[in-house]
Amino acid sequence: MSQIEIGKDAIAKEKLRRKKEKSDSLQVDFAPTTENGFWEFCKFIAPDFYNEKRPPLKRLCGILQDVTIGKYKKVLISVFRRFGKSRTCSMWIAWQLGYAPDSTFMRNCYSAPLAIDLSKKTMDILLSEKYKEIFPNVSLDPKQSSKLAWQVKGAPITSYFGTGVEGSIIGKGCKTAALLDDPIKNPEEALNEGFIERLELFIEAVHNTCIDPSSDCAQIIISTRWTDNDPIGQRLDDPTWVQFTFPALDENNKSICEDIISTEDLLAMKKSWYNKGFGWMFEAMYQCNPITDLVSKFSTSELKYFKISDLPKGTPTEIVAFIDYANKGSDFLSMPIAYCWGQDRYIVDVLFSDQDSGKLRPKVIEKILKHKPELVVCESNHGGQEFFERIEDEAGSKFEEIGIEFLSQYTTTNKEIRILVRVGEIKETCYFLERDSQSDEYRKFFDQLTAYGKMRKQHDDAPDSLAGLLGCLSEAGEIQIEYFSSDKKTLDNNFTIGYDVPIDNQDEEGCDVFIA
Repeated sequence: MSQIEIGKDAIAKEKLRRKKEKSDSLQVDFAPTTENGFWEFCKFIAPDFYNEKRPPLKRLCGILQDVTIGKYKKVLISVFRRFGKSRTCSMWIAWQLGYAPDSTFMRNCYSAPLAIDLSKKTMDILLSEKYKEIFPNVSLDPKQSSKLAWQVKGAPITSYFGTGVEGSIIGKGCKTAALLDDPIKNPEEALNEGFIERLELFIEAVHNTCIDPSSDCAQIIISTRWTDNDPIGQRLDDPTWVQFTFPALDENNKSICEDIISTEDLLAMKKSWYNKGFGWMFEAMYQCNPITDLVSKFSTSELKYFKISDLPKGTPTEIVAFIDYANKGSDFLSMPIAYCWGQDRYIVDVLFSDQDSGKLRPKVIEKILKHKPELVVCESNHGGQEFFERIEDEAGSKFEEIGIEFLSQYTTTNKEIRILVRVGEIKETCYFLERDSQSDEYRKFFDQLTAYGKMRKQHDDAPDSLAGLLGCLSEAGEIQIEYFSSDKKTLDNNFTIGYDVPIDNQDEEGCDVFIA
């Protein structure tokens, strides 16, 4: 029998044929016109992360595939923490570039470093061996591959670009999809009206102007729901946008996906956070509910009351006062004074007035000398330092002679956050004079406190000064927010008080967000 010799060229051609046959088959399996094509693509690229135990991820993939085929053009997506949204968006962009290498995508987020990270993760998918099995002819152009803007080889224009919300984009145009991926870093930014205005200006003047008006470009905003006026909230009344939400707990208080995060861990976290007065953070980050819709109001029925005759017997363990200086003409100077027995704080007196600071300084001194608190803290922001120094001069040596420690303090935390993190503590530990025992100033203070959160524009001097007062009584001082690596099994143990560390709103490959 004669032997058949197969040359190296023939073997190479056969390998190429089989490789092309496999890639052609995979492209059919994962095509935009194939049901669940994008989902199957994700499972092929990263089977450990994308699997049938995670139906919410499959649903998100279906939504994004529907955007690709034109079913949706403007989409608002809210998901819970550690879901995999940014990873899935990177997958989606890479998937589309495989079928349409001339596509262009813009992806902006809250900071340039995060934008670089998201860009790199998308590039990594295109460079992976599994991606090349599907799309062997798609590769990056080495001449156009900067950190924030890169191009597929052979594409006529930039394939992918993006920046942080403080950045700018010049000379780039987007015709396939414009993504706004986590444009708000933390609740402090979300509750800062000035930041929200700057963010909307960025969206209108930078983000939207990069969309090619002659194209049929899709628009996606995918983000935590922080407040009712965040970018998603401002577009809910526009019928051209379609909203999708992925709360972690369903209507039966069960996890919508045990494989992503268990019901046990979610309920333990929820209980812990609510007990500490941080339920609003759980609702925003895990239930897709805006903070401003859920801020615990200081309703009169929830607060505790006392009469002077009801005060505990004996000397208070501590007497403390806090001065929130009136830095605007319409603001009130607010100075609550607390007599403390252990963790019970009795607000026995209040100076609360919108009079000129010159008229209020003698009244402040009078209140301090009357109650003789061990500690008085005066907020030094926005003119407060000068007010503090003038009181010191006018009081002379009286405070020192009585043993009163009179300090100024510069506050760095956003005012709304400072109040929110003390809501539970105010309700649980503070006692207020009964209505018929309240002076006119005390009544104005109390009415402002109980009105807080009911109106979009409101004075917050009363709750802010109470938050400051409780900060003086806390061992950690002024509460801040910090971030650290997430371990689902130690969520409650990691929930501690700290300060001077900013929050960071990283995605699933980074850190999770917790209250310190």
